[in-house]
This record gives sequence, C-alpha cells and structure tokens, in this order.
Amino acid sequence: METTSPRPRDLRLDALRITASLLVVLIHVSAQQWYTLDPHDGAWVAVHFWNAASRAAVPLFFMISGALFLGAPTPPDPRRLWKHSIPRLLSVYVLWSLFYGMVHLGFRAFLDDPVLLIGKAVEGHYHLWFLPAIIGVYVLFPILYAAVHAENGRYVRYLVAVFAFFGIVCGTVDGLYGFLPWSVSMIFQKIVPDLCGPCGYAVLGYALIRVSRRPRPWVLAAAAGGCVLLVWGGSVLWARHTGAPFALLCGEYTLPTAAEAVCIFLLFRSLKVPEGGRAAKLLPAAAADTLGIYLIHPFLISVLEEFGVTTGSFCAWISVPLLTLGIFLLSAAAAALLRRIPAVGKWIV
Repeated sequence: METTSPRPRDLRLDALRITASLLVVLIHVSAQQWYTLDPHDGAWVAVHFWNAASRAAVPLFFMISGALFLGAPTPPDPRRLWKHSIPRLLSVYVLWSLFYGMVHLGFRAFLDDPVLLIGKAVEGHYHLWFLPAIIGVYVLFPILYAAVHAENGRYVRYLVAVFAFFGIVCGTVDGLYGFLPWSVSMIFQKIVPDLCGPCGYAVLGYALIRVSRRPRPWVLAAAAGGCVLLVWGGSVLWARHTGAPFALLCGEYTLPTAAEAVCIFLLFRSLKVPEGGRAAKLLPAAAADTLGIYLIHPFLISVLEEFGVTTGSFCAWISVPLLTLGIFLLSAAAAALLRRIPAVGKWIV
C-alpha cells in the first residue's frame, strides 16, 4: 500500500503571516491620534508615516490565504469548508462582536437593556469587517481553485490582469476622488466586478508563488519603501495644503498599497528558512496565534488609552513602534492562552 508524505509546511508564509499581523497592530496604533492631530504638527507626520508603512497588512492576509488554498495539490473540499472552517470563523465573529459590543455599552447599560447589545454586535467593531470578507473568499475557494488550475493555469494571468485593472486601477482612481473630475470617478466605480475584491488578492497570492524569477531582495525592499514614501510624502503635502489630516492612496485597493504588498510577499518568498531546528517549531506556533492577535489588540489599545498610555505619551517616531510591539506581544500571549482552552479554544480565536 502506497503512502503519500504530508505536504511540507511553508515556513516563509508563517513568517509573512506573523509580519502581516504585526502590521495590522501598527495600523491601529498609529491611527489612535491620527484624526485629532494638526497635520502641521510633527507628531502627525510621524504617526502617518507608520500608518502608511503598514497598509499592505490586509492584502497580505488575503494573498497568504490564496497561496495556501489555491496552491494546494488538491482542491478545497466544500464540505470541509462548510463543516469546519466557515463555522469556526462565524463563531469567532459572533463572539467577538458581542464582546466588543459589551465593552462599548458597559455592563450596567447591558443589564438595563440587553437588546442594545444585539444592535451593537450587528453594527460590529471597526476591525471585525475582515472576518465576513475572508468568509466570502472561503466560500468561493473551490470555484477559484478550478479556475486557476484549468488547462494548466491558462487563466491565471487573465484573472490577475482583470484584478489589476478593475480592482487596483479602479481602486486607485477611487482613492483620487476630489483630484479627478466627478464623472471619471463615478465611471470607474460602476465597472468593478465582484471578484476584484479580496478574491483578487487571493488569486494574486497564488500567482506570485508560481513566479520562479524574482527581483533581488534589495530591489523589492527599496520598491516597497518607495511606495511608503510616495504615499506618506503626498499625504503630508496635501494635508498641510488643506489644513486637515489626509491619507492619499492608503486604501487596500490602490496601486501603492498593492505594489507594496507584492514586494513584501516576494521578499518573504526569497527568504531561506531552515526546515529543521527552532524555526520549524516557533514559526507555526506563532502563526497560529495571529487570528487571536487580530481579535484582541484593539481591546488592549483601548485599555492602555484609559490609563493614559497613547502614542502621544512621548515622541511619536518612537512611541508608535514601541506600543505596537508591546501590544502585539501581549495580544499573542492572550491568544495563546485562549487557544489552549480545551474543546472551545478553537472557536474563540
């Protein structure tokens, strides 16, 4: 009887997932005082730099999912998706929506009118939008797998090209709303196919793992840094011109964000991670806690804010990365504890 060896784990994707999780925390820490600071203030310039540097986080998560599911040797089983993966994500979404609804209302208000909690949970916390989005991608993975593997991958380039134009170019035009004539913006908003959202990034992630010839790491790092500087510098100039905080082309579906995400993805693909030793144990364990980090970190940000610990506590160039690292590590520890609760841990984080 023949046996097939299990597919080797790609530790580079684990490292990328951990990095993307850190960038998500950086987004929300740097946004803490983004709206309240004067753009002429050096503190706003600093927090916006860190905010611009972290914008590839969400696209990277979609790209990682696409690389894993669409790059698997066998297609995703719809029954397994609907029996395990999707119910787990739905459970996590409901529980954490209720948790953040309770945090927002307060226990006394909940006791006075429990129905308010349902309203707050349905409204959702600002960062939980990602869960319904990734569930939508999971639903379509069996169809996407068939599409990208049809005729030896003949349609991969077509799907990427469709996403590049209708997703990224149209998203970039939408991000330039106010700079372009209203009619131009409206035309581009009306012709975006449904597959040019998160699913587009998932297909892009799969396409990138098929790339055999990649630019040198220093070229990729320089290009990613250039995207950050472009967005940061453009935003600072325009914000100072208008006198109000402004984020130029910082959306998930803009050309600088997509380019930065592609460069970071390819940069991690070029890493040489030893399959044996400590890395083979630490990276998968840390990657398993990334969902919990994503769920928990906004709560820790709000708790620290209650105690007066914010990005304004000291120099923003230093406070933002330090707070990000501290909240990331605390969230990881909490996620690891919750994940290890027998029977129910996997339904919580």
